[in-house]
Amino acid sequence: MRSHAQIILDAGGYRAVFLRLHPDGKLQTVKSWVLRDNIPAEYWRGLVDQGLCTLDELATWAAARRLRKAS
Repeated sequence: MRSHAQIILDAGGYRAVFLRLHPDGKLQTVKSWVLRDNIPAEYWRGLVDQGLCTLDELATWAAARRLRKAS
């Protein structure tokens, strides 16, 4: 299972993902996703449409992350 940070790194890093998605027009936005290891759900479709990951990968990691935080 790839973490959200790993998905971004595998896609070429936060700069490469930013250039593909242009989220909020700020490079720092994608960089913060890597640092938090959390991609907000509103960007998942764009990542999937770009062929960078699957919805299942994103959701599985998000669920695992929530469980770790809760315990």
